[in-house]
Amino acid sequence: MLVLHTIYDILHPYMEHLFVNFFQTHLDVFKHFGYVILLLISFFESVPLLGMLIPGQTIIILAGFMVKLHFFGFWMSIAVGTLGATLGDLTGFLMGQKYGHHFTTAEKKFYIKREQFQETKKLIATHPFSSIFFGRLHSLTRTLTPFAAGASGISFKKFITIDILASFVWAFLSILIGFIFGKSFEKASAFLGSFIIVATFITICIVLAVQYAKKRQIKISRTDMSVFTISVVSIYLFGLIAKDLDSGKLFNILDQRLYMLRSLIISEPLTLVMTIFTTLGGQLFMSLFTLLYVAYLGIKKRYAHIILTLATLSTGLIAVWFMKSQYARIRPLGIILESGGSFPSGHMAMSIMLGVLVSYLSIRHTPSLIKKNILLTLIYLTPIVIGLSRIYLGVHYASDVLGGFLFGIFWATFGIVAFRGISFIIKIGRKKHEIPLP
Repeated sequence: MLVLHTIYDILHPYMEHLFVNFFQTHLDVFKHFGYVILLLISFFESVPLLGMLIPGQTIIILAGFMVKLHFFGFWMSIAVGTLGATLGDLTGFLMGQKYGHHFTTAEKKFYIKREQFQETKKLIATHPFSSIFFGRLHSLTRTLTPFAAGASGISFKKFITIDILASFVWAFLSILIGFIFGKSFEKASAFLGSFIIVATFITICIVLAVQYAKKRQIKISRTDMSVFTISVVSIYLFGLIAKDLDSGKLFNILDQRLYMLRSLIISEPLTLVMTIFTTLGGQLFMSLFTLLYVAYLGIKKRYAHIILTLATLSTGLIAVWFMKSQYARIRPLGIILESGGSFPSGHMAMSIMLGVLVSYLSIRHTPSLIKKNILLTLIYLTPIVIGLSRIYLGVHYASDVLGGFLFGIFWATFGIVAFRGISFIIKIGRKKHEIPLP
């Protein structure tokens, strides 16, 4: 497997450069045969081993740029990309059904050891959705996952259902990124690829952790695993944005385009509405909302949750202030003027932080499903609108707001994970091998 990865690392960048250069200098080919090329590239990239040489993700992101130039239709491109990817995966799946047994009988085949293939089959059979879904999203594993799935013995119906969904998500995200970032599609492809690699790694770690916990008879709820996953992914994405600010590449392009778009929709009524929402995310109202929620927890005698809420929000505020001073990003010229650093957005970070805490500690226990969904929508929609108001009023760039959103989610979920860990340590003597629910 290591040999395959090495071959991929050597050949894939070269093939990517070759394909991109060709299509950049022969745009007329896309004009006449664009959908056919998109279908074939999506198909062949998914075929086992052969797909390692085809830079399908970069080409489909390039197709998103072609959508921007009106060469392609947006939804038609997504449909063609989804169809090609699904057919390619189906080919790999059928090959795995027919020839997969050779990998279990031979000690090593195509540089893949029998033990490695057996473990992969077991992982897919035990966790089919996460294995097939994330396997399709990463350029190396998407050529091998369908083959392993076919060899694992999972039903055709289950495989094709998961794969169609994964193929659609892959095509949609790739086309959308190419459309938004235009000529910077190579940078966007690298960004998306980095995220998918980490997401796949996290998924594998979680699966292994759950299996370990089951062997040790330790009960871990799905909510705990979800919170931990969200925490890791959010801080990773925040780090990517922060790193990109220093290099001045991908997100600067996004900032500039949204800043220009903002100038086209400015109006007095909309400015009034956005000013109200941005005020709700300010220190005065956020302090008021926090005190009201702490008072509610006090009435319910949930003192540990009061400590968690106050500790998370106070330390989060200090962390945001520290990052603002470290990055010292100059704010854009907007409708209103504010002082201090621009990255990350404090309004966005603190409002989503409070929203995550309230939803985790209180709303998720609401018995009525309708009431729960309404409250969750309000709790998460409000910070999003506050963030949009900051962009509209010109006091933050889009990357500031996105950074604040991700950091706020990370800090709140990290606080919850720490709280759960401390709770487990304290109560482990009372109820051995069981994590208590808050």
